Parts: sequence; structure tokens; C-alpha cells
Amino acid sequence: MTSTMTTEPTQARRSKIVSAGEGKTLNVFGVRVEVLLTGEDTAGQFCSYECIVEPGAGAPPHVHSHDDETFYILEGTFEVLMGETVVTARAGDIAHLPRGLAHTFKNIGETTGRFVGTATPAGHEHFFEDADALGRSGEFTPEKAIEMCRRHGLELLI
Repeated sequence: MTSTMTTEPTQARRSKIVSAGEGKTLNVFGVRVEVLLTGEDTAGQFCSYECIVEPGAGAPPHVHSHDDETFYILEGTFEVLMGETVVTARAGDIAHLPRGLAHTFKNIGETTGRFVGTATPAGHEHFFEDADALGRSGEFTPEKAIEMCRRHGLELLI
């Protein structure tokens, strides 16, 4: 049996430190997202971001077809929908959301919540950039948001 597997990276990999507050800050449907690592930084393996979520805010229910997401809760209390299960996640908890699973999150606490998210493989950072641009364009409509999400392999369940 012949193996075609290689250990050579498809892109140059390099180490990187992103200091607090130095990520690219975006507004994604009312959630502040600071992109920390992109696919360019990780040879396409993953992207990493911090979400800063005000009380009562969160993401609309949705499904990813291109990537898995994982949230590590740093501060606050979040209600997380995972398929048909709703759980409460607090600082120190982690939620893994495989592609194809309907999910959402909402800050149900009384203070600003924060979590670090990782999407594998990379690419989800482009959705964040396009969502921010749509919001800033002054042309935001639910129909345009749905179409923009579809281009990134996201189905909004609203």
C-alpha cells in the first residue's frame, strides 16, 4: 500500500503572538468579534477569535456546513443551543459544535461575557469580515444577511 500523506505544510507556518486588544475588531450582528488568528496564520488549519457579548446579545440560530466551532468561556453566563439541547455555559466551560449541528449562543448574564472561539478549518474569519462590512454599508436587510451567510456555508434558522 502506497501512502500519499505528507508532513510538509501547504503554506509556511510561523509562530505568532497577538497581544490583548491587537486583533482585528469587527461587529458581527451586534457581537464584538476580535479576530486573533486567521487561516493565513495557521496554514488554513483554523481561525481563532474572541467574542465580547453584551447581556441579552448573541447569535441567531444557525448551521455551519464548512467548519466546526468550539467556544471556551472566559467570562459570563451563556445559554448555548446544541442541536435540540440547551445548556448553560460559564467561565471555564467549553462547547464543541460540529458542522451540521444547529447552534446558537446568548449571554444570559447581567454582565458582558467573553469567549474564545476556534473554527476548523479556517475560513470563518471571512464571514466575520463580510458581516461587519454588511452592517457598516447601511444596506443591511435580513435578506442580504441570509445571502451573505449562504456564501460562507452558514444557514440562518430564522
